[in-house]
Amino acid sequence: MRHNVKYKPIKRYIMQFLLSLFQVGCGDGSIRLHEVSHERPVAQWRSGTAGEPVVSLQWAQTRPTVFCVLDGASTLHIWDLLESDAQPVVSERMDSDRVTAMAVFGDSGQQNTYSGIALAHESGKIEMQYFTRAFTVPTAAEEEKLESMATDAF
Repeated sequence: MRHNVKYKPIKRYIMQFLLSLFQVGCGDGSIRLHEVSHERPVAQWRSGTAGEPVVSLQWAQTRPTVFCVLDGASTLHIWDLLESDAQPVVSERMDSDRVTAMAVFGDSGQQNTYSGIALAHESGKIEMQYFTRAFTVPTAAEEEKLESMATDAF
């Protein structure tokens, strides 16, 4: 079976964590975290989008264990691997005006209220949603979480 695959490298985390990690979002809705030096994924989530294709996949700019997924049903999923590495901690479907694209924004050097996600709607409207403090302030446990996921996988 062939999958539409979108690669989103975690460039800003490679040097910080000394890991070459990247994420893959697939047409079957699965999400995978890979280390460049291994073919097998470090982690894989098959049910995070209920089978809907991944349209966009981006890491939060201020927390290394938070990432956002937009699926083909116009549902935004926010994952926080420290809170749950099994499923998204937030899922919100937007039916009235479908979301067709997203961009996560923020300054990794400053954890402030100007971190969040921009959503582009089918109508042409751009909507800005700001993350709560829980999604913007990193902890020391995040680096350990990513390192242990990569180490435990192999």
